[in-house]
Amino acid sequence: MEKRPFYITTAIDYVNSVPHIGHALEKIGADVIARYKRLDGFDVRFTIGTDEHGSKIEREAQKQGITPNELVDKNAKAFKEAWERLNIKYDDFIRTTEQRHEDVVKAMFSKIFDNGYIYKSAYSGLYCVGCETFLKEKDLVDGKCPNHGTVPEKMEEENYFFALSKFEEPLKKMYEEFPDKMVPEFRKNEILNILEGGLEDVSVSRGSLNWGVRLPNDEEHVVWVWFDALINYISSIKYSTNQEFFEKYWENSLHIIGKDITRLHCIIWPAMLMAADIPVFTKVLAHGFVNMKGEKMSKSLGNVLDPMDIADKYGADPLRYYMMSEVGMIRDGDFSWELFIKRYNSDLANDLGNLLHRTKNMVKKYLGGELDCKDCSSDKKIIENTKIKTDEYIDSMNDYDIATATSKAIDIVKYANWYIDNSAPWTSFKEGNLAQVNNILYNVLESLRIATLLLYPIIPQTSEKIFDEMGIVDKPEELELNKAKAWGGYSSKKTLVVGKPIFPRIEIKKEEENKTTDTKKENIKDDNLIEFSDFEKVQMKVAEIIEAKKHPKADRLLLVKVKVGQEERQVVAGIADYYKPEELSGKRVAMVCNLKPVKLRGELSEGMLLAVKDKKELSLVTFDREVRPGRKLS
Repeated sequence: MEKRPFYITTAIDYVNSVPHIGHALEKIGADVIARYKRLDGFDVRFTIGTDEHGSKIEREAQKQGITPNELVDKNAKAFKEAWERLNIKYDDFIRTTEQRHEDVVKAMFSKIFDNGYIYKSAYSGLYCVGCETFLKEKDLVDGKCPNHGTVPEKMEEENYFFALSKFEEPLKKMYEEFPDKMVPEFRKNEILNILEGGLEDVSVSRGSLNWGVRLPNDEEHVVWVWFDALINYISSIKYSTNQEFFEKYWENSLHIIGKDITRLHCIIWPAMLMAADIPVFTKVLAHGFVNMKGEKMSKSLGNVLDPMDIADKYGADPLRYYMMSEVGMIRDGDFSWELFIKRYNSDLANDLGNLLHRTKNMVKKYLGGELDCKDCSSDKKIIENTKIKTDEYIDSMNDYDIATATSKAIDIVKYANWYIDNSAPWTSFKEGNLAQVNNILYNVLESLRIATLLLYPIIPQTSEKIFDEMGIVDKPEELELNKAKAWGGYSSKKTLVVGKPIFPRIEIKKEEENKTTDTKKENIKDDNLIEFSDFEKVQMKVAEIIEAKKHPKADRLLLVKVKVGQEERQVVAGIADYYKPEELSGKRVAMVCNLKPVKLRGELSEGMLLAVKDKKELSLVTFDREVRPGRKLS
């Protein structure tokens, strides 16, 4: 039977900076849906990528003293590496600077222009560089962009405009005829309110910008970055170059985006498609934001999380599990270390990991590691519970409610743990009833097999490991959900061996104050002490020195270029008397990262290197073993 195509995309990431936890939420969620659809028998094509044009890129490149091309190459590589480390299994990584994309942008622009929906006119108004979009006075909050909190720039230039106003009624009709075109429902209502307020034509070119796709009909202009970026969804599937391939996947397409770009994807993008005589996408899923203890993450608040730090310390799967179970893809969610550790210990270590470990241990202890999977009877209660939860999981996944689906899969695990305690195989063993012991442990492992299959889209590496430790030859990704979810599929091809728990508990160490009444032993004055909360404000990380050179205006200062994670910075350091510039390249040193940038003798310094001075010598603080740049000091 031929598989039905399913095309899933995420918003392509703007590469003027490095990946953060919000990027990770979207990519993980899309990867979960893509893996689930593959299990469900679909021919899936999953596209992610990078948005590499626009004024922000041009300005950031100028700031760093490199070309825009060098900047986007460097940052695109960082995004690609990040998603591979989070086990994002995409089919295509598209970059808007690729020729295959630029060709499609020009083809679509020409089509819309030829159809009479693009015209040239003078523009005078406001432009937000952060959003890379034009704003109206009514869009502002206290005179500032509502998304970035910055005052937009005033702009006057002659541009090409897209006649968006002509698509107000067609868009209303589309959402009326296809009410599930956008989910969740409450976000669609926001779009309907915008349509009710009326649409205005939008500028789709920039005459004052060099970095972008040149208009096919006017080399003096480049395509507006959002008009360019949106087209990636069809350039990835070969629009205008392979129509059969394009139509195959486009007929069943899902865009996953953040709630802050719904106007672009749910008003401008479908209007562009209509103007080019291209069928509109099937559906848009607009997810919420990840907050930190209720606050929006931002660099100014110092609460931006690097998903790579979490993955490096705990593994990709625990991060994926937390993001999908606690945040999900419907509403805003919160990240807190307390809740992350609680979820890890409760769901992954205590429930899932412990169920596998204790059951294998009992198979070894009571049955010599050999489980009879053929001649055993199943318990109707555990079968019924597993089936109910599996059906609820499938319903939730089909609605893209991943958080609920995850909880249903874990409910199967929780019930299996309860089932062991309630069935007490140790008692049957003492009574010499090995057949009953075998039945109980088979029921547990069979329910664990099904739960593991359901968890595979969320924690794929762990699911593969559990299958292997259970002696299951097939890999989860090779199975068909409709067949594999049926009770009775467990069969082990090897003697079960007890190994280490797959999720060792995270022990939370509480710092306790050392109090003493012996004042003679304590020689520290109270006014020298600081609260631990004050110390926590200082962010210290591992930095790798890329290069160093002399300060042009100060003999005792060096300009040190460092890499912190995927970010590069310059630090002005007073170490010229102790180190030659060529000695520093490749050193990994300790650095304070959240100091306010300052200019020292005319050169920008974005941090401070830690050093120890002993009499006439000074030594940078380094490490006695290999550590990754960007790791936090604690």
